[in-house]
Amino acid sequence: MKRFFKDYKFIITIILGVLGILGLNAMVGFGSKSAQILQWTNALLNKYSGLLLLSQIGLTLYLVHKLLVITKQLSLLTPKTLTIVSDEETLFVGSSTNKALPTYVNAVPTQTGWWKESDRKYPQLRKATWIADRPTITNEEALLGGQYTFVREFEVPFRLNKMRSAKIFLVVDDSCELAVNATRFPKVSGYIELHKFDITKAVKQGTNRVQFLIENVPGEQWDTKTNKEFWESKDKFLWNPYGFKYQIKIEYLP
Repeated sequence: MKRFFKDYKFIITIILGVLGILGLNAMVGFGSKSAQILQWTNALLNKYSGLLLLSQIGLTLYLVHKLLVITKQLSLLTPKTLTIVSDEETLFVGSSTNKALPTYVNAVPTQTGWWKESDRKYPQLRKATWIADRPTITNEEALLGGQYTFVREFEVPFRLNKMRSAKIFLVVDDSCELAVNATRFPKVSGYIELHKFDITKAVKQGTNRVQFLIENVPGEQWDTKTNKEFWESKDKFLWNPYGFKYQIKIEYLP
């Protein structure tokens, strides 16, 4: 509160002055009817009423201008949000375990029943899409597992001193190693858990590059008794898919 009065004491002084003039006018009007001694004051005010009116108009315009300036300054203190979500603009770079896959192609939207729980649980990722390099993997990949690399680039058009925070929210089946520009983050796993990364210090002005190294665990590690359906299925890829979804959220001052 002290800082507010310090910053705007000039405007407050003007407002109090205007209120004083208006109060004086009211008092003079009332006093001139009840006491002859105030007649000279009323005459003086009437004589310079035009000047007083111009002064009041000038002060009003000045206050309106100051109010607009303050409103603009307050709006600049309200952060905006730059949001990037997983979709087909994410590029599939390639696979270290399946060299036959095409490289640097758009990611493919994919979905499986295993992931519906995390979709319901995390509404902040509702606009994001589960993605992979294909709708389904091969039975061989389901058995042996695989590693797949994806890249997403985005632009930061504002100066970094305007950035308040930068975060990535991620769910993945099965695990992911994240790298933002030259900064690497710890490996995370679990298709129901929501993983949060603070990438504020890793973001730079201009073009940013986020790399996702996704790993699908081998189905051959599954126990043949407890996962009998997997081993008996001809379509093993339906039992051991892979995929991930993410949101990049950057808050900044305009």
